[in-house]
Amino acid sequence: MYTRFFTFFLFFAFSFSINLSAQIDQKEVIFIITNGGDSILTSKIFSSKTNEDQVTFLLNGARKTYQASEVKSYFKKSRRYSIFINSEGQHKLAQILVRGTYKLARSFSAQGDEKFYLLVNQEWKNLDPYAFSLNEYLVTLLPDLDQIIGNKKIHYNARSLGKAISKYSKIKNPSYRISGYPGYTDKFKFGCLGTFGMKSISTNNFFINDFNNSFGFNLGLGAELSYSRLFSMKFQIVYAQNRWNNTLEILRLNTINFAPLWSVEVFRPSRNFGLSASVGPNFIFAKNLKIDEIDDRYNQVTKLNPVNIGYDFQVEASFGRSLELILSYQFDPSVKTLKRGVTGSRTVNLRINTFRAGILYYFVN
Repeated sequence: MYTRFFTFFLFFAFSFSINLSAQIDQKEVIFIITNGGDSILTSKIFSSKTNEDQVTFLLNGARKTYQASEVKSYFKKSRRYSIFINSEGQHKLAQILVRGTYKLARSFSAQGDEKFYLLVNQEWKNLDPYAFSLNEYLVTLLPDLDQIIGNKKIHYNARSLGKAISKYSKIKNPSYRISGYPGYTDKFKFGCLGTFGMKSISTNNFFINDFNNSFGFNLGLGAELSYSRLFSMKFQIVYAQNRWNNTLEILRLNTINFAPLWSVEVFRPSRNFGLSASVGPNFIFAKNLKIDEIDDRYNQVTKLNPVNIGYDFQVEASFGRSLELILSYQFDPSVKTLKRGVTGSRTVNLRINTFRAGILYYFVN
């Protein structure tokens, strides 16, 4: 009995292993269907060269590009169809988000802009020119839309448009079945950050506590992950060199500041301009505080806690998709010497306030 069970177990395990390996090794089926009805299988579609106007893929070891007017559709993770915009006389490769009598489609331009199209009376309408006046324009296409959705504002994203069009279709055609609303398209941006800042400092255990402000340029990196129309997470890491002095001593402190920020968009009148506010902790990575007497009679090095926590409050103004202006106030309530072990020649507790303004340029967006 045990022999049979063991044999069956080995057979089952071997079969499961073969099936699992086949699933892991199975490649995604990627294909392009031309206007002539030919189905072209390919191992790769080049995302950087594929947009609403064209699809670029690998054919016989070389790159091949078809324009949107030359194909019916292509499949990579989801299917894109060639739709014709009669008012513009152009074809666009787009994904159908909402089906039914009134279809909603989404495409991405060569610049990476998300664009939407609506099928009304068998004609595709480009919604992009009306991105920030959607309610007014959609009422001209769907005359009783405002009676169905009320005063609810429709925003130019897949989630908001999808809910509005689905609800309209359901009222107009009770047999229409809603299978789920499209999700918001997550967006990721990454770039370089440069700021000019003024830092004030207050200390203890110093003969004279009246230190002048420290002024300087700071360089760093910034990233943003948007996962809804209003909310996003921002991450900034900045290297700063600071120098304060009074009539007796000079303080030198080099820090790396890392700030994960919770951001909310407060004003967006157009695609080219918006205002947001952000808040979050500011992690200050510091190793040593150097203390020099002005006439060079002595110099000291005080070891600091490697990680200290403050707060960062920001207001950002975005211009287009790549440029952002930043105003920031950082409050670091306590940067201390080590509590254990060697603390250097002096025990200190620093409080640092920073006002800075700068530019964040996203080269990935």
